[in-house]
Amino acid sequence: MTTRVCAAAMGLLGFSVSLFIGLVVDNPFITVVTRSLYMLLLFTILGAILSVLGQKVIEEHFESLKAQAMSKEEGHEPVAETAEAEIQSEDISQDIPVGETAGA
Repeated sequence: MTTRVCAAAMGLLGFSVSLFIGLVVDNPFITVVTRSLYMLLLFTILGAILSVLGQKVIEEHFESLKAQAMSKEEGHEPVAETAEAEIQSEDISQDIPVGETAGA
């Protein structure tokens, strides 16, 4: 359902913009309508593709959030937080003498 709505909205947007621009620049009516119909088809396909991709991204994001919540409930830390904790726990401070340069 969402894919159809997004595809239709994008198609109508492409059609109306193409129709408006064609009429503003005084192109012949047949040319304007033909190009607008091509834009309708092109933007409908583009809208459907973008809608499917966006829906997949959102579903995968919710799945990763769900997996993180499940791992926290089980007492395990997520991999990203574990790696971050290891990096923070390392002592990365080095004594750098003031006034000395590396080449001297």
